[in-house]
Amino acid sequence: MQGDLSGATDRADLAEIQDDLARFGVTATIEDLTPETHRQIWAEHEPAVRAFLVIQTQWRGFALPDGSTRWVGLDYAAASNGLALAGLKIDPKTWAKVQVIECAARAALNERS
Repeated sequence: MQGDLSGATDRADLAEIQDDLARFGVTATIEDLTPETHRQIWAEHEPAVRAFLVIQTQWRGFALPDGSTRWVGLDYAAASNGLALAGLKIDPKTWAKVQVIECAARAALNERS
């Protein structure tokens, strides 16, 4: 996910951000970082986000004695069926990205429960 680049107003600031990203193995042009062209979701992650949105209701959870719910994760059998019914075929690399989204979503859900 890209952060807010509104504070980066000149090319020197953007070049510094570009250098920082390169240290983490992320390649981005200065044009990618300008507010006119930056996206909320990087194109390389879009298939995983789309897949997750299709199966976002397929969670496994259990009730705790205090009435809250503890979310375990996606029901993979239901998720597989949901993806198939939506006509989405994803490769193992995309599935791994879906699992990263699942992990973050589970943490957020369990934080609120």
